[in-house]
Amino acid sequence: NVYEKILKLLKRKNKRVVVIGLPYVEFVYNTNELVVHRNKVIEELSGKYDFYYIDIYSKQEILKSEGYDITIDGVHFSELSAKALADEVNKALAELG
Repeated sequence: NVYEKILKLLKRKNKRVVVIGLPYVEFVYNTNELVVHRNKVIEELSGKYDFYYIDIYSKQEILKSEGYDITIDGVHFSELSAKALADEVNKALAELG
């Protein structure tokens, strides 16, 4: 798995890493099942190497359930989604020092 090889190399080099999961995708034919599955794998690998994981998908899912637009075209972040991600990244960086 190339993804794990990259994480393993970063860990070996003693890098502090923030891993961001895949975002919510809004397409009529997409149920996001694959995104959810891949995010579980990414989260598990992040934990395995003790890296900080940001679950942006869940944040966007909450915003969507509250009636907010989370993308501008089905893929690219709306301003609100971008702010949510920025807030999470800032939180991660603060925790990592």
